[in-house]
This record gives sequence, C-alpha cells and structure tokens, in this order.
Amino acid sequence: MAGYNTPNGPCPTGGPVRDGYKRALDDNDGVMGAVYNHSTTSLDVRFEENECVLAPGQSLAYASGDKTDSLKVSKATPPQSLKPDMLEITLYDPNIGTPFAKVANTARGCEWRNDDLSEGEQWTVERMDVGRIRIERLSDDERIAREWTEDRSSVTDWARIDIHVYSLGEGC
Repeated sequence: MAGYNTPNGPCPTGGPVRDGYKRALDDNDGVMGAVYNHSTTSLDVRFEENECVLAPGQSLAYASGDKTDSLKVSKATPPQSLKPDMLEITLYDPNIGTPFAKVANTARGCEWRNDDLSEGEQWTVERMDVGRIRIERLSDDERIAREWTEDRSSVTDWARIDIHVYSLGEGC
C-alpha cells in the first residue's frame, strides 16, 4: 500500500497484514501478530525499510518468515538514524525448537530480555530505561494465519506473537 513506507506516515491499522509489513511468506516457519500501542503517545514502528506512526489505542499487524527481521519501536519524533529510546524486538521461529523473543536497544548496546515463548506464555519487561513492554505468544492457528497474511500455503505453522507497548523509557 502506498504511503506506509514513508517515515512518520500513519500505520495501517488492524488486519490483515498490509504490504510492507509482511515478508518471506514462503517459509515454513515464521512469526505473525500485532503491535499494540497502549501508551498515551504515538510510536514510530519500523519493519525493515518501512516506518509508520502508530497512534495511541491502535495496532499494526505484521508477518515474517525471514529469520533476521525485527520490529523497532520508539517515541514518534522526526526521522533520525539513531533514536536513544529505540527498542528492537526480534521474534524468531526456528525450524526446530521453541519460538523466542528478544527486547534490546541495539543503538546503545543493551539487551533486557531474550526468552523462549511456548503457546499461551507471556512475559513483561518493565524498567525505567525500557518502559513497559509485554510479549505474548498466542495459540498457533492455521485459519488465522492464512486469513491475516492472505496466504494459503506455508503459514500454517507460524507462531502468533503480539507486542504490547504500555510506555517507553529513555533508553539505556
């Protein structure tokens, strides 16, 4: 969809996952879900080369079978190459084993949490420098995966992981 890859444009809200926020749907393993902004301020959300502003109360759907993709979240400000509060949230579904999530600030070299997530599990990072972020693994669901990605073949075994942002700190 045109306009979603321009810095500080509005995020496409809800599902299904829009172009620019889904990648490598041909892979057997991957992660899909949504980023929810529960905070009182707008957030910049980056997914590879795409960046958009997620307003309070809104959600952005994503899907990726690429093992190196991550979502970056920061307070909405004019585009910069280095934002001190930028969190990088990496979600990974390996070929064998349990999917995991990592919350870090790569711009400043900080990592706060890196854990496996089984279906139905969740964990929260809550610190002054991070803010409050909850990562939640939902039950895998072939029907929802196909519906949200608009793919009918390979996404049937993808992990569903949602990211809930309640607040962001000032970085480490």
